[in-house]
Amino acid sequence: MNIKNALLCSIVNYKKWTVNPKIHTLFALIPAFNIWHFSGVYKYAKLVGKNVSPWIFPHLFTLPVMMPVYGCFAMLLFCDAPFIDRHTPFLMIRTGERPGWLGSSFTFSLPACYTL
Repeated sequence: MNIKNALLCSIVNYKKWTVNPKIHTLFALIPAFNIWHFSGVYKYAKLVGKNVSPWIFPHLFTLPVMMPVYGCFAMLLFCDAPFIDRHTPFLMIRTGERPGWLGSSFTFSLPACYTL
């Protein structure tokens, strides 16, 4: 099995994300939601004269409503997994079936690790 072909398939899948409006929507929605959600923390920190540190991120899911919100973001990201589109059969023919599926797995696993 050729890992180079699997990585090629993964890179091709990531390059397809640049023209996918779903990904652009997520890249706009997630920061906007985080800014809105943490605005109270920033205002409070400014009021008491302290800085906000990255240690706030483990407390991201303390409110019960936050898990479904971020779950919906993850669902929007992975709703077309295993990332099969009209270009996939041609990529599978060029690289082989096993490297093609392994490349799709790489494409799926990196964002999945990021969202966990």
